[in-house]
Amino acid sequence: MNCYVPADIMILIDGSDSIQDSDWRNMLLFVKNLITQFDVAEDAIHVGMVVYSSTIGDHIALQPFKNKRLLGLFAENLRHPKGSTNTGKGIAYAVEQFKIYGRPNVPKIMIVITDGSSDNPRDTAFQANRAKNQGIRILAVGIGGQQFREELRKIASRIEKVYVKTSFRELTKLVESIRNMVCQVITTTPAIISTPPLPTLPPVVVPVDPSKEMNTDRICNVPGDIIFLLDGSKSISDADFVKLKSFIANMVDNFEISPSAVHIGMIVYTVIGDTVGLQPPKTKTLLKILAKNLRHPKDGTNTARGIQRAREMFRDEGRNFAPKLLVVITDGRSTLPRNTLEQATQAKQEGITIIPVGVGSALFSQELNQIATKKVFEVSDFRSLQLIITAMRDLICT
Repeated sequence: MNCYVPADIMILIDGSDSIQDSDWRNMLLFVKNLITQFDVAEDAIHVGMVVYSSTIGDHIALQPFKNKRLLGLFAENLRHPKGSTNTGKGIAYAVEQFKIYGRPNVPKIMIVITDGSSDNPRDTAFQANRAKNQGIRILAVGIGGQQFREELRKIASRIEKVYVKTSFRELTKLVESIRNMVCQVITTTPAIISTPPLPTLPPVVVPVDPSKEMNTDRICNVPGDIIFLLDGSKSISDADFVKLKSFIANMVDNFEISPSAVHIGMIVYTVIGDTVGLQPPKTKTLLKILAKNLRHPKDGTNTARGIQRAREMFRDEGRNFAPKLLVVITDGRSTLPRNTLEQATQAKQEGITIIPVGVGSALFSQELNQIATKKVFEVSDFRSLQLIITAMRDLICT
């Protein structure tokens, strides 16, 4: 299962005095092994940890980002406070950590590991419900038998998110099933578009005159927000829409994608169709998968509405310090040319650079030039889009 998507995970660890030192070491080993199974990366999964007993003990925040190796070292060295089992306090603290250090619009998962009933089961259930009402999904892991399974069920989001083992040594048997459950949750949360993995296309490389070759490290490895606005009108055949999506995927492959550099969004328009937001940042691999799975709505050519939606995305999800570029790809004149020009004018007044791409034999160069900030690309058919990748990339980098 492809699990390389943004998500924030907090692991809540019972540090009560009922846990023997050897069992504590087995639990920390389980936590470390579980982390190694996640796709931990700056633009994918972030992990935090909280030890609780009577009060909050050691805690590892979600931010700043930590890689697997560092998280593993932290997990190995968490201290055992040996107090009581105030699970409600631990859950409340983890909720606050999500508020302070969690990323907006990404799935949030809490994994609660405990060896017995909490000090105050009513407060524990209250705090768990409060967390779930805020959109946090909770998995509950119990050690020591079935005697407190009902409390685990009240903690967890659903009954299938409850895991019970009779000893700490057996926790290692849960690593794969918990990892798979976490992946299922984060790839089916509505905030994240999840699709089956598709073959990765190689970058399109067009020979460049060495004397004119750009210093891409200097120019392109900087923040930039780019939205591709795709015409999904019925005048485009299914085969041509596939070529259009392939063009977008190959464009993605030619940018320096990272949380601190280029962010990419996508909008299919007639009325507004499939949308891939600028936030949260996505990896190059995920963006290409999303591009290849955009759906073709097959309606009119409401370019004005598409530009309006792009303006909203830049306003809501764009970074204040990053240049904003809108690439509009269409095969014909818009249904409301006056509205299209008005939206394009407003976008440019808001600092958005617009690069139109016209495809096909229908002559609508005047509208494309009115939309454009400066440069217009025109190609004879959708297959020819691949020929402008290098030129467009260089223009955007500039």
